[in-house]
Amino acid sequence: MRYVEKGPEPKELTQFRASILSTPGVGAVPYDEMTAETKSAIMRQCLAEQGYLCAYTGLRIEAGTSHLEHMYPRSQGEARESLAYWNLVACYPGPGEKNPGFGALLKANWPTVEERSIFVRPTDESCENRFAYDREGTIQPKDPGDAAAKTTIQALNLCHEDLKRYRNEAWQETTDEFSSLAALRHRLSGLDEPSNGRLEPLCFVKKHALQRKLEKLRQFR
Repeated sequence: MRYVEKGPEPKELTQFRASILSTPGVGAVPYDEMTAETKSAIMRQCLAEQGYLCAYTGLRIEAGTSHLEHMYPRSQGEARESLAYWNLVACYPGPGEKNPGFGALLKANWPTVEERSIFVRPTDESCENRFAYDREGTIQPKDPGDAAAKTTIQALNLCHEDLKRYRNEAWQETTDEFSSLAALRHRLSGLDEPSNGRLEPLCFVKKHALQRKLEKLRQFR
């Protein structure tokens, strides 16, 4: 999971909320009343913030292959959170696509309000340091005692065989590229630099792989 830094909400969302709240008799602002224009603006900004990567899995997404995900479900908590920009991220798969068995669609209405403390969100600054990966594509809590990381892996099924395969391929192709420290450091520093606004899929796994290889190369200097 890669840290997603949320910016200010799109002006379209601010304007929509203001317009619907000014309507007599309207109390809570329903998400389902949001216009297609507003949703498109939110999606564009989420994709830009995330480098066109799914917030939970790190897979490549575009507007047509992703949907707006409420990290804290609309069915849980306060109604106003359904239109809170800080609660929205872009996730795989796209509208109408079948549940792949992992990620946002599997998560569904989790967590409840009571379970929020055991959910590691991609907008948590510590999220990248809460998970560890290996060459086989396995994911596990970096700290074995981190119950929230463990529960998040289970709730999102981040151990799904397809995701393991993708992570294994990302690890292999990255660590097989370099042998010198200088080249490895250059590759590592570039993983946080988007190309045309897009980060490399599973860049956080590649960073983990390169950091491990860097440590090994230092040992043999």
